[in-house]
Order: sequence, then structure tokens, then C-alpha cells
Amino acid sequence: MFTAPRPVTYAAAIMTLVSSLALATSASADTMPAAQSKPLATTHASMPMGQHVEARIKTLHDKLNITSDQEEAWANVASAMRDNETAFKAMIDEREKGSANMTAVDDLASYQKLMQAHADNAQKVLDAFQPLYESMSDAQKKNADAVFGDFEGKMGSKKMIHKVKHTMAAPAAPATTAPQGE
Repeated sequence: MFTAPRPVTYAAAIMTLVSSLALATSASADTMPAAQSKPLATTHASMPMGQHVEARIKTLHDKLNITSDQEEAWANVASAMRDNETAFKAMIDEREKGSANMTAVDDLASYQKLMQAHADNAQKVLDAFQPLYESMSDAQKKNADAVFGDFEGKMGSKKMIHKVKHTMAAPAAPATTAPQGE
């Protein structure tokens, strides 16, 4: 029986966690000094997840220019990010422990559980972030919009939605094969 390589599944889960916890970590390269335009994925790729989350929390705090009046609301965001990392890591560890004996149905059910946790965790961060965002000055909100719109110097959510819409709308290229023997 063929089984999918588990490191690939684990890597996908890790990337999902990273994206859900961070939401976004850097403003566009246009608005950042050259020394800061290096994506965090490159800088923090070898860090353990807990350290990675702490680095993201600090980076977001700095990039969002959190004021002393906003620290309490920010603490709620940071707490949600930490809690999500802890819970998600436990789920990944559980999945990996049982991966050798998983059937295809078990694998899909486990993946669904991870994706549901991803959605639930994103909601927790959103619930914590919204009051903070509402307390921000107009300049901070504009900055936050830029930070969250350009995830790790890559495609932010607005750009990704645009690309997905255009990719889905584009007709698939017809498959062509060369005749045998030519």
C-alpha cells in the first residue's frame, strides 16, 4: 500500500500554522528600509516554532507601532498567537505519532481537524486583534493595512484573492501530445 510521505504533510501543517499565527509580518518592500525587507521566513526558518512565534509577535508589535495605551489590547493578540502555537503544535505532534498507522480516511480526518483548528485559531487572533485595530490612529490603521496586505514580502491576502480569481477564471490550456514516432 502506498502512503504519502509524512514530512511533506508535516511541512504543510507547519506552513499553515505559521501563516495563521503571523497573519502578516512585514510591510511592502516599498515602505521598508532595505535592511528590513528580508522576509522573516528566510530569517527565522530554522527557529523552533515557539521562538518563531515570539519573533513574529515582536516584529508585529514593532511594525504596528503599538503605543503604551494599546499594550493591554496587544497583550491579548500576543496571547492568542502563543495559545494557537501551543495547541497547534500538540495537534501536529499527535498526528505525527499516529501517522504510521493511518488509513487514507484517518489521514484526511486528521488533516480536516488541523484545518478546523487553523480556522478556529485565525478567529481567535481576529477576535483579539479587532479591538486593537479599532483603538489605532488613522495612520496606524493605514500602516496595519499595509503590514497585513503584504505577508512576508510575498503575496498578501488581497493580492492572493485577486490571483486566485484570475487563475480560476482562466481556461485550462489544452493538453497536447506529440504523435509517437515523430
